[in-house]
Amino acid sequence: MLLAAVIAFEAFGVGLGTTAFVAYIARATDPRYTATQFALFTSLAAVPRTVVNASTGWVVEQTGWFNFYLCGLNITQSDGHGGRTTLGTSFVNSAPRCKL
Repeated sequence: MLLAAVIAFEAFGVGLGTTAFVAYIARATDPRYTATQFALFTSLAAVPRTVVNASTGWVVEQTGWFNFYLCGLNITQSDGHGGRTTLGTSFVNSAPRCKL
């Protein structure tokens, strides 16, 4: 039951993020070229995800699964300025920095 709740919460979060992204793209497009710009913006938005997904196999080979997992925790707990968010725990704070 807990797994179903977590999956539902994740789907809700993804839905909110997608809605905000679509609203941003709709606001950024020129009404005369909406279809073309919308297609271009959504295609460009997939480029970083594709590059990151393609490179994870190499990163796992270099670091191993355990360190890859710790790096993922470390990245998601960062506030983007080298500090930690309030969600960081002692386990995540003791995780090694991800340097490739």
